[in-house]
Amino acid sequence: LLPLALLVVPFLLLMGTVQGGWLVVSAAAFAFFNFMAQPVYTTLISDYAPPRQQGSVFGLSFLAAFGLGSSAASIAGYIAERWGTSWVFTIMGVVELLVAALAFYLFLLARGRWRSETRTGEVGGERSA
Repeated sequence: LLPLALLVVPFLLLMGTVQGGWLVVSAAAFAFFNFMAQPVYTTLISDYAPPRQQGSVFGLSFLAAFGLGSSAASIAGYIAERWGTSWVFTIMGVVELLVAALAFYLFLLARGRWRSETRTGEVGGERSA
């Protein structure tokens, strides 16, 4: 997730500054890397959510994506009217950097969990034989 989140940022910034063919190329690259992340999110939920709560976590994920995401058009419209279209892409790039920071934090948590399990002999919360 971290590499994908970081790959999206430059294309968002380019979309706010370039025109013509370069805009098409940046938008295509943005779409490619942005939509490549969806299966990664799904895999992370299935790997890290407790089995009995996976349905609820998937539900919260969809609520965030579609419920909160539906307000993005209104927010982007407000930003575009107030400061210009290029600021929409700049702010989206900043939000994506926050996603990258959270992905890095998740990586650190997972690494710590893995180290803890290998030291204690536990795998998946159960002690191995």
